[in-house]
Amino acid sequence: MKKPHELFLGKPHIASRHSVVINDIRYIGFKPTDSAAEPINFRGIPYANSTAGNQRLAAPTPYVAAQDEIDCTAFGPACWQDPVGMRMVFEGLLTMFREIIFPSTKVGHSKAYGQFSEDCLNLNLWTPALDDQKRAVMVWIHGGAFKSGSNSELGLYNGTHLSHKGDVVVVSINYRFGLFALHLPDEGISNIALQDQIFALQWIEEHIAKFGGDPNNVTIFGESAGGISVANLLASSKAKGLFHKAICQSGGGLSLTPEEYQRVFNTAAEQLKKATKGEPLTADHIRSVESPRDLVKVSGKVDEALEAFGTTKIGYLPLRDGTHVDAEGVLSALKKGAGSQVPLLVGSNTQEMQLFIAAFGPLFPTNQKMVTRGIRQLLDQLAEGESAEEAHAVEVATTRVWASFSESLAEKAGKVPSKRALLEACVTFLTFTLPSYQLAEAHVQGSGGQVYSYLLHYGSEKFGACHGVDLHLLWNFGAPYEEYFCKGKVNFLPDYQDQQVALLADEMQRAWIHFAKTGTPAAVHQKVWEPFPSRMNLDLTSFVDSWDNDGALQNWFKIEKATNLAT
Repeated sequence: MKKPHELFLGKPHIASRHSVVINDIRYIGFKPTDSAAEPINFRGIPYANSTAGNQRLAAPTPYVAAQDEIDCTAFGPACWQDPVGMRMVFEGLLTMFREIIFPSTKVGHSKAYGQFSEDCLNLNLWTPALDDQKRAVMVWIHGGAFKSGSNSELGLYNGTHLSHKGDVVVVSINYRFGLFALHLPDEGISNIALQDQIFALQWIEEHIAKFGGDPNNVTIFGESAGGISVANLLASSKAKGLFHKAICQSGGGLSLTPEEYQRVFNTAAEQLKKATKGEPLTADHIRSVESPRDLVKVSGKVDEALEAFGTTKIGYLPLRDGTHVDAEGVLSALKKGAGSQVPLLVGSNTQEMQLFIAAFGPLFPTNQKMVTRGIRQLLDQLAEGESAEEAHAVEVATTRVWASFSESLAEKAGKVPSKRALLEACVTFLTFTLPSYQLAEAHVQGSGGQVYSYLLHYGSEKFGACHGVDLHLLWNFGAPYEEYFCKGKVNFLPDYQDQQVALLADEMQRAWIHFAKTGTPAAVHQKVWEPFPSRMNLDLTSFVDSWDNDGALQNWFKIEKATNLAT
């Protein structure tokens, strides 16, 4: 049996060709079947010029075509990256050793993400028809910790199903990340990932009507780093008016403070000392690195820079530059009314950390250090420079969070939880559940507008409701993905052939589509989705409750008060 990426990323079957003319350039898409229900596909549409060579780290610029026809039947390349993380999830620790011997960066492509290139600013588009119907537009921003990912990702982001089911236009975008989007604020360079995303949204605003879409009804949605991007765009004045609804999945309003960024910059300078030759690191030094492979090789060390300073923040998060991201952060901007006219749907999964624990297996630590780092992330605080009082408060909070979850898990299971189970619950709450709640709360405080929240409880038998499992339900992976993942060696995703799971996926898709069209999610399992602080609990039998009655959250408020933490 062929693997999913071979079936989806390979040469497509073309039943008919369809084209759109933009600025005298003909973009040629296709339909893979003659079915009237099959959306028209446009793959790899360039929305900006190449950022290779002396354009590395430059702001995106309008695309200038060298020919009058562009074939949009093949996916475009993704940003250069090391895709070992995704491969570890599916293949285990052996992947780490395979990657050392046969790194994807040597050949310039991976099975998961296709080709790598610095000419990566492209998007994919699915539309029911090339007419003037002004359909709602759903723009997907992929995840990958701002160091990996693509707009086709192992063939999983296939907009065919959502486009057909909802009669909507679906778009998925690529953007730069890692050292190809390093912040260098002293040179006026920052938040390149967000700049690319904003540039893509500007392209969509200008041209989507030609693809049957409505430029005045655009929803951005994303997961993980994509969800964090959604939150930052929601709060950014630079993105105002480019979208009208936002969906944040397993993200939150995370960004780097200048103090945190300085540690990331110092690590980047150390890793690139061969290029700098002892001089302060500049954009020209990064441009002087001839092979993008050499930047990828050291990218991981920069991403992990903040671990040594006691926080779970990743190194390539958006930066509070005061231009694209508020100087006081996303939550502060939202509380001041940023994004006030934009309805928000936000949530996470109940066992997010299971994915990472499973990927690293016995190498994943089971002590309380990860809990302490999660608390510091919420505080925008580093261990270095903490006062004795601050350090004590974090230590006490760590102990109390650990004890609180130990008690609740023991009560639920009727036995003392394992350290791994306890760690997963604590860190999932601190790094996913709580940031999602805080984002919802901040947006309500600032705008008083429409905010809806959820928790996804259902997941696979092996990994539970882990990080990324919502993608399976939302994107309708189906055959051959469910066959490969569920029946094969991996057993990562829920069994989509199960009728209850299929119904949950259908309900979730309809809720997202209805939100994109109207600003309110559709009922799930006949349960009306009430605004925040009500919460939809997505499961085989979904139910509604309130954050006001969430035991873990209420315990956290008590811990905050007792330790004088200011999150």
